[in-house]
Amino acid sequence: MAALKITKMALNSVLALMSERWDVFVPSPSPAPGGPSGFRLFEPRPMPAPGKPGPSERDSSVNRQTCDEDTLWNGTGQGGQKGRDRENHLPEERLPQFLRRVLTVKPLKELFFPRSEPILGYCVDGAFGGNGDGTGVSVFMPEGVLPGKPRVVFGARPCDAASLTVLDRVFADEAYPDDFYISRRKNTIIVGLGCNVPAPTCFCPATGGDPFGTAGLDVLAYDLPALDGDGSSQGHYLMKAVTREGEALLGFLSEAHLGEGPSESDERACMALEERARKAIAAGLPADTQSLGRVLGGIFNHPYWATLHEKCLGCAACTYLCPTCHCFDISEEPDPGASRSGGESPKGGPERPRLTGVRVRNWDSCMFPIFTLHTSGHNPRPTGLERVRQRVMHKFYYFPENFGAVACVGCGRCVKYCPVNLDIREVISHIAALGGTGVAESISA
Repeated sequence: MAALKITKMALNSVLALMSERWDVFVPSPSPAPGGPSGFRLFEPRPMPAPGKPGPSERDSSVNRQTCDEDTLWNGTGQGGQKGRDRENHLPEERLPQFLRRVLTVKPLKELFFPRSEPILGYCVDGAFGGNGDGTGVSVFMPEGVLPGKPRVVFGARPCDAASLTVLDRVFADEAYPDDFYISRRKNTIIVGLGCNVPAPTCFCPATGGDPFGTAGLDVLAYDLPALDGDGSSQGHYLMKAVTREGEALLGFLSEAHLGEGPSESDERACMALEERARKAIAAGLPADTQSLGRVLGGIFNHPYWATLHEKCLGCAACTYLCPTCHCFDISEEPDPGASRSGGESPKGGPERPRLTGVRVRNWDSCMFPIFTLHTSGHNPRPTGLERVRQRVMHKFYYFPENFGAVACVGCGRCVKYCPVNLDIREVISHIAALGGTGVAESISA
């Protein structure tokens, strides 16, 4: 297995070199004040002109000893908006601090399954159909929908990468392939970063994951802290290839002399990080989710759902921030500036109507009341009870039945950002307890 160790101080140079061949995306704060963090395109910083102060000198007003990581990330440090400006233009030595944050607010799936994307353009020219004189309906691929350049994502967490293996079952299914999703997946190399210190809201082992899992990754990186006498003030990243694409990427960096092979002590340090992280996360784990479907199959009408849904606001934050949720809606968006008249017809008749526009796919959520609303007015999930039940059933019962895997990676975003503290871990444990008391069997009997 190919492996490469680079110093954290060289990370900016590594990303800059990669950006010559790939579009490189890294975890980054939102460009909008107060906005959620996500993955943004890395743009190499130009070198300062001779005699001009460099970035580190200009940003010397940031107290590098006392300004904590979250303050830097959230832009609440010194100088108000100026502090946020510095956040988006940090000196090189600050980049590893961004990567040290456990998880971005927005999931990795947005790079493969965008919140909103045009899936076709259309032009209706004539009386909504061909009439033998060259008029009719034409469709075409909108420009700029798919990436024209291969991509590298650097710093994705193992849970986010694992979520792509869940989405693959939906969008890369042989029977119903989604060309947009598949094109982005095939065009992207993912370099993951193991979680040295999992967040209190993380529970990936309960869903079959691991703080240093490799599912969905091409390269797994270890954040090795600085050691006395190693000559680095910040430590190293030790990157291990998982796939052939990952090996090619590390080979590219090695040829540029941007790293070196790991030592035996480096390997021992990696093993120690893994062991420490697994022990830390084990303390707060809910019940294992792999066998939860057996219980859920028997409690569809259990009174627990009535109690659970009373706390839910139906805001859909859990589904929008979930890396595996994939519900979407499709709408037609006519071009408001397009001419409704296409001029004279080829046969010299009256003007024919013309309509141009795009068909757009947008994220949707099963937590919204109108998600299942029929044109007739009937709604099979009319209240919050049915919608909350559906979310849990889909993740831990229906999806495993259909695809062989739970639709949850234990990232904890829904736990952290739910405005009413509805904790899915507590839901999982409660449902597992119902199975342990025989309630599920008695109800289904």
